[in-house]
Amino acid sequence: LLFPRTQRTYGYNINMANRFMEEIFEIFDKGGTPQGQMYTSAIMNFGRAGEWEKALQVLSLMDLHGQSPHVICYNAAITACGKSAQWEKGIELIRVMKRRGVQPDVVNYNTIITVCGKCRQWARAMEMFDEMKKKGITPDVITYTAVISVCAKNGHGKEALEVFQEMRKVASTSQPVSKSSSWFFSPLLF
Repeated sequence: LLFPRTQRTYGYNINMANRFMEEIFEIFDKGGTPQGQMYTSAIMNFGRAGEWEKALQVLSLMDLHGQSPHVICYNAAITACGKSAQWEKGIELIRVMKRRGVQPDVVNYNTIITVCGKCRQWARAMEMFDEMKKKGITPDVITYTAVISVCAKNGHGKEALEVFQEMRKVASTSQPVSKSSSWFFSPLLF
């Protein structure tokens, strides 16, 4: 595990995930349709407990229940995989999203880049960064920070500087990297 868990937090998260699962099955058994938010909460809690396999099972359960997982569900599942150093599974989830017609967004890419970085998979993180740009997804301040960090922590200072320069160049254009991150770039321009 990348993030050590204590018995107390593990127990809490497992209890919460199981509670959400009980509610999902109860609603389904009564002929209702559980809300996607319930599945997402279960996935997140299994992920926090380091139970990535169970998180992925919940994602599959959505299909069985006729629910299409959305980007938030996938992001929770990618995060769950990342907490257990399952970066390959996280990348596979990005591929599954595309096959199912769910377009990964900047948050999904930020998450998988961070996961790859924490697992010391520099080349994979850079592939995801390049892929998102090729798909027309605009990197935000979180993306650039994650990529620079991945480069620097994996001994690729030159590449980190190149990404920083790219970030500065984007920040100097008339369109900010994202509306919420434009405040970040202003001090970097000087």
